This record gives sequence, C-alpha cells and structure tokens, in this order.
Amino acid sequence: MNRRSLRYLYAAAGAAACLLSLLALAGCHKKQPLGKPWVHLDLTKEKPFVEATPPGVNENQVYTQRIAQLGAAEVRDMSKVPPDQQQQFPKSSPGEIRVVEETTYSRLKWRVHIDDGSYVSFIPLGYEKPCPSCKFRFGIRDEPGHVKVLYELEAKPLSPTAPKAVEIDLSEYADKDVDLLFQVDGPGAPAPGQLPPSLLWGSPALYSRQPQPAAYKPGRPSILLVGIDTLRADRLGPWGRRPTLTPSIDRLAEESDVWTQAYSTFNATNPSFASIMTGLYGKNHGVYDLHTRLPAGSATLASLLSGAGYQTMAIIAARHLGDHNSGLGQGFAEVTRADEHFAAELGVDQTLDWVAVHCTRPRPFFVWLHLFDPHTPHTPPDPYADGLRPAGPMGLGPVRAWVPFRELGPRGFDEPVLGGNRDLYDGEVAYVDRQVGRLLDGLASRGLLDTTLVALVADHGENLGEHGLLYRHVGLFDTTTHVPLLVRWPGPPRPGRRFDGLVQTIDLFPTLLAAAGLPVPPQDGIDLRRLSPATRTAAADGAGGWGSVRGPRMETAAASSPAVDTFYGSVRAPRMQTAAASSQGADTSYGSVSGQLAAAALAPAALLSTGPAPTTTAPAVPALAGPGGRRAIFAEHSNGFGAMVRTRDYQYIVSRGNTVVFPDGPTLYDLRADPFETHNLAGRGLAAERELAGLLNGWLAQRRPLPGSSAGRAHPHPLSDEDAARLRALGYVREIDAQ
Repeated sequence: MNRRSLRYLYAAAGAAACLLSLLALAGCHKKQPLGKPWVHLDLTKEKPFVEATPPGVNENQVYTQRIAQLGAAEVRDMSKVPPDQQQQFPKSSPGEIRVVEETTYSRLKWRVHIDDGSYVSFIPLGYEKPCPSCKFRFGIRDEPGHVKVLYELEAKPLSPTAPKAVEIDLSEYADKDVDLLFQVDGPGAPAPGQLPPSLLWGSPALYSRQPQPAAYKPGRPSILLVGIDTLRADRLGPWGRRPTLTPSIDRLAEESDVWTQAYSTFNATNPSFASIMTGLYGKNHGVYDLHTRLPAGSATLASLLSGAGYQTMAIIAARHLGDHNSGLGQGFAEVTRADEHFAAELGVDQTLDWVAVHCTRPRPFFVWLHLFDPHTPHTPPDPYADGLRPAGPMGLGPVRAWVPFRELGPRGFDEPVLGGNRDLYDGEVAYVDRQVGRLLDGLASRGLLDTTLVALVADHGENLGEHGLLYRHVGLFDTTTHVPLLVRWPGPPRPGRRFDGLVQTIDLFPTLLAAAGLPVPPQDGIDLRRLSPATRTAAADGAGGWGSVRGPRMETAAASSPAVDTFYGSVRAPRMQTAAASSQGADTSYGSVSGQLAAAALAPAALLSTGPAPTTTAPAVPALAGPGGRRAIFAEHSNGFGAMVRTRDYQYIVSRGNTVVFPDGPTLYDLRADPFETHNLAGRGLAAERELAGLLNGWLAQRRPLPGSSAGRAHPHPLSDEDAARLRALGYVREIDAQ
C-alpha cells in the first residue's frame, strides 16, 4: 500500500480540528458574485485518480460510482410490522441518490480548478457492511506535499435518517488548480487478497461559478413543469402554512400567479399526471390505476411541444410512473426513470445537468421534473428530520443558517407499516423546497428565468389523520385533491398575484400550449388566464416579445387572514372569494348550486375546450367558468372507486367498490359550515344533494368519444412480480388486488 501518500492526511488531522470548528461556526461562504452561472460537477460521473490502494487490491476494485439509497435500505423497525403486513409491504426504502463507494485504506483524487464561490458538498452516509473504527477524511492539496484536512468523521452504519450534507467552502483556493482528496481509513490492514470494507460518500459534488456560453434566447418560451408527488397545498407558505416550511417556493410564489383553490382530477399519481399531460379528465383518457398506459398517439404536452421543435426531457422519480406503466414517455426525446424512487436532490441535479447542455442550443426546451418526496416512507435527511429548515432561500449555495419549523427532536413512525409521521412529512416538504430552490437558482444564474415559464403543481395530496386515514391518499376529500398550482411567467421578477377561484390541474395543458403559441386541441382544460381576473391585458403590460405569455401585472389580490386549523396547528388558506373575483361581471355566486350551473356543466364538450393561443381575440368564456374561476370542479377516484363534484360551498362524493375504506354511497359536505368535511349531510333530502347528484351523473355520462379520443384504447396491463412488489412497498395493495 502507498503509505507515503497517506501520511499527509494523518499529519494534518490535529490542525484540522480547529479549522473544522471555525467552518461549522462561520458557514464560511461569502456572498456569491453575480454574472457567472452555477456549474455542478458531479464527482460520481467523473473518473478519479486512485492514489492509494489496500494491499492486494486492484485499482478497479477500490471504488464504485453507483445509485444507492439516501439512508438504510430498510427504514422501518420490522419488529413493529406484523408478519402479515411484512408480506404485503415487504420493503420500505428512502429515495435514491448517486454515491461513490470507497474501500478502506484508499484515497481518491479529483484534479479541479477552483473558481469564485466554490464549495464541495457530500453526505457521509456510512457503511452497509460492518466497518468498525472506519473514518471519512476529506482534504485539499494545493501544492505538492501540502495537504490540508478539512473534514473527518468516524463512520456509522447506514441509518433510516441520512446525515446532514457537509458543505465546505473552498474560496481561499480561488483561481488555483487543486486536488480534492477523499480518503477512507480502517482499523487494520485487510488480509492479502481480501476485499476490505467500504464507506459511501453520498452526492459528492463541486459547485462553482464559472463563465459559460450564453443561453440561447428562443422565439418561444422554454417550459419547466415541476410535478411534486403527494404534496398538500396547506403545507406551503403561500397557502398559509406558519411557520413556513418552504422559503424557496414562497419566493417563487412572490413572482408567480398562484391559484389558491386548485384541485386535482384524481387521488393517484399516474391518472393525475395523465390528466395534466393531456388536459383530459380520466373519463376521457381512460387511465385509472398505476398499470394502465396512456394509449400511443395521445395528444400530450410533450408530443405537441416536440412537434413544434422543442427539446424534451422527462425525469420521473418513481418507477411506477415510468413509461412502461404509464405511457407518459411519449413525445419525450429523453426519459430518465428511477429504479425505485429518486430522492429530490438527484432529480434536480439531473435537470440542472441536462439544461446546462441543452440551453445553448437554438431551440426552446420542455422539461418535466417529477419529484417523489414527500410520499411515504417519510425519510427526510438531517437536519430536516429534526425539525430544521434553511433560514431562507439559499439557492445553489450552501445553507448558512437553519431555523426550526417545529419543536426540535427526532421522530419515529406513528404508522410503522408505511413508514409515516406528520412531522417527518413536513420535513420532507422542507427538504423538497431546498431542492426546488437549488433548481431555480441554477436557472436564474444562466439567465434562463427570463426565457422560461416555470409551472409547479402536485399530482394529489395526502391524508395526515383526517377521516381516520394515515398516509393513504384514498378518498376525494380536500386533503387528497387540493393541490398547489402556480405559474411564473418568463421575464425578470415581477409582483405575484393570488387568485381564489376554483381551477383544476388539467387547466395547465391549454395554458402551457397557448403560452408556447401553439393551437390547443380539443380537451377539458381551460386556459388559466381566462379563469383569472385581471386589471389590464398582457399586451398593455409592455412585455415586448414575451407579452403574449405573461399574465398582467397586478399586486396580490386582497385576501382575508388565514384561519387556523386547530386540529393540526397548521394554517389553511381561507375559502373566501376575493374582491377581485367577485367584481367580474360573470356569475359570482360560485358556491350556489342551481339548475343554471347544472345546465352549464352539461353544455356541449366543445364549450369546455380552449381556443388557440391568446395572441388573437379570445373566444367567449365557457358557460361553466368565468374570470373568477370554474363554477364546479370534478374528480374521479383511482381504480374507478367513485367520483366527486365540488363548488365553493358544497362537496358531493359518491364512493363505490372501495368498501374496505368507505361504504358505498354518497356523502355531502357543507363547506361553509364544515370546512374539514366531517359531517355527512347526504340522505337528508337537501336540494343541494339532488342538484349535485344530477350534475355529477350528467358529467360522468358526458364522455368524449370524439375523433382522437384515447379513453376507449386504454387498457390495464399485468404488472410484473417486480413492479407488484415495489408498489406493495409504497402502500398500493389495492393496485395489486385490482389486477
């Protein structure tokens, strides 16, 4: 073994202790200079030089660059999982990241150039196989024979909660070429020919600001669609969560149009994203589960944008949402899919790397980034798991300060089978927000927010104890269908706006196509700008070449103070109509249920589709909706287990075939008196029930078998044993039983 090389790190270990303390206290990261894009150098993709090897071990055995979990392979205490549940839910793992696995008694070197603001980041995950007294060491060599140890830590076994990411400022080495040294020490040399134990470095990377080729400014806006799985609206700051979990999304909302009352069309991932990508309700696209493919040839956002010359990329964080199960890969030139499910940081890194390559090409891009967190199991890394989040939007820079969002301390799973906990769910939301902030800062540093429309939406929500349900998104309550929805239009930062009218996630489809200047095919969505009150038109906004895609400039509409949800201590956005919404000449009695509303809902399907891009005179607003939003929204339950209609004042749900959870039959809630949907008024002879039942039945009967309709061609396909096992691990037992 090359012990001469190793002695540099050992000799510097004592001096490093003081430096480590200073680094921990100071944060050591000065404010980043403007004008240079962030560059992410993923060390799991760059081949290192092997400086030291254990006795009898070849260099190609010293390290592996691969995918691994952000924590232990099994996160639950299996002694708390009943044997029959262990068969139903055999495994529960955290998200996947990229790692460097390195054996003990070895050192890896990456030769890099250090620029202004550079820092190195990694997660000292630990060991999969016992490695007592093993140590992580990281150091810098800036000249021959001179090594400074910047970090060392005794390794621990992989834990359900991953350690905090280490972020080390390298600004003192600016404008130098240096060696990044990653070393793993062990208690004793292994026997000759025996492969020594190893440690895992998670997400090792160098971040820096460097001059880069200018991004191309296309004639059409690029589009980034961020779809977050299982994210409730009331967990985000713009929807009233206090203290906020989401400083980065909060800042995005300050520059965006925010629809506070947006609802999904489904309570499950694949059907919901099928609706978002086609603008169709489930009754018209035919996808109701996690193993029915959207038929080939469907008119999707990707296929239409690709046909218009867009570069297209999908990063799908959950295996069951992959094209083999969903058919949602059609139209994308590139698709990256998780083997199990990605941690959010990996999906964001992949997006940043792809955009860095493609933004200089003379075509706009469309990227769909799916983030699986905060789905179960709830496994945020530290310090999010302990109740801390970044003190503000940190972007791609290191986190310099942390603040609590709850009483500090570790949490165990209160649902041991699925691996769930309300506080850990919030920790996942805070972790995802950090990753969204990294993504947006990466785009902003390249000037791409001036030419890119950013849309953020969730596929569905989650039950966190409401309705007697823990961490299962069953039912069509507000907990499972009320989702965040916002759009940041291309251009420099501008005051955001809030709209409190009812809208649906399918409304993104015509909105994004119209923003790209493309004709919109027949579908069920309505351009969000036609559902939103405005004081002046985009053309009058002086937006230049981007005037056709920007919403009008307007300060946030007046809204009442949020009401506190005393049951969970969180804050729910009020269900109140803003003054802006009520001042439009259209019907303002959105909550009322009337024959006029029923007639509007059952109007010919052509009235429910959006016309061409808004560069021409917009057609008349459909009777079902006005500038204050939709008069009613509709959703269907996964696996065909029911349907729902909701107005501002009432919600009417019909459940069928899901008797394990709910009895068959209707439920009716008066949302003004019962906002948490706890008192069923069905069967009391109320006029609202009769009218809503007629409205829902008529809507369900109004199928679209028009030319090009895909619903009649969507058929479930059998799941492989491997995919069935993965779905069970995520809690989708009914998906397996429904085959």
